[in-house]
Amino acid sequence: MFSIFFGLVVLIANFSNAQEGSNPTLILSTGTTQSLEDQESVSRRYTVKPSTPRPKSREPKDIKENKKEVNVEPLSQVAPATNTDIAQDEEKEDLQSSNPGLVEVRIAPGIFYSDSKSNYWFRQYSSASPSISINAAIWLSHSFGLQCSYLSSLGAEISGSPSNVSHIPVSHQWFTFGLQAREYNPNQTSAQFVYGLKYSDYQFQAPLDSQFRSRLKTSGVGIYLKMVGEKNRGHSNIFEVEIYPQTKHKEVQTSITLNSGEKVETNSVTLGFGQTYSVYQRNHFFWNLRASFEKNNFSGSANVADPKTSQTPTGVTVTNQTYLLEFGYQWGH
Repeated sequence: MFSIFFGLVVLIANFSNAQEGSNPTLILSTGTTQSLEDQESVSRRYTVKPSTPRPKSREPKDIKENKKEVNVEPLSQVAPATNTDIAQDEEKEDLQSSNPGLVEVRIAPGIFYSDSKSNYWFRQYSSASPSISINAAIWLSHSFGLQCSYLSSLGAEISGSPSNVSHIPVSHQWFTFGLQAREYNPNQTSAQFVYGLKYSDYQFQAPLDSQFRSRLKTSGVGIYLKMVGEKNRGHSNIFEVEIYPQTKHKEVQTSITLNSGEKVETNSVTLGFGQTYSVYQRNHFFWNLRASFEKNNFSGSANVADPKTSQTPTGVTVTNQTYLLEFGYQWGH
């Protein structure tokens, strides 16, 4: 018993000394023990490396040197586009893209009839024949252009003597040149007006050896107006008018020197109506009916007696009516 008691005292003394010399440690038994190698592998698996700070990125010097300052104007300082600028830009784009009717060419055969009535036989005649006309227009812009045309009868004849026994060949020729303008409208199906100034030169050519017929020439400047109606299913109506308030009229010598009077006043007007039928986007067929009326009022007496009445008339008047029916083809608007 004493030995057991002595052993307990020694054990208690050692336990108290251990508490004074070191921190208390509670050891719990887990029932299993791990080897040192297993403990090292577990410690390596969950080891967290400390984060290292990343160095700040530095921009290369050559990139900084290549940088250029760009001045950007604020929106308030940029002038807004006006309606005029927009319209001009649209017209330029149309000129470049549509190329369209910058050039127009018309060729038309037709039937021609002329009737000249007067109180002086030398100025009385009538003729009918085929005809041919060529018309060209060049638009320097969508609103302004140039125009020229040529019309000639083919194989016309008139009586060559008062007895109407013989006939002589004659030629009726018109040449026109002018300036024209229009109000441009990109919508080509709507109505359009074309107007301008036109110089006209008409020549009546008789043989130089004719004893009863003289040559004639009428020229002057007039105003021109054309209306192309609204397109309906590919076709449209055309109305034209030409007015020459004051023109020059002259009788040209052949085998006979004829003067119907000392002075003459001449004016004329031309009316036209027709239709166009679109074939392709820019080309079309057309027909046209034109009527021209020219009036010559002479003052004074004629220099040659009338072969019908054997009298020398005073105050000769001449009314010349011309009718033309054409069927043709046009390239361009």
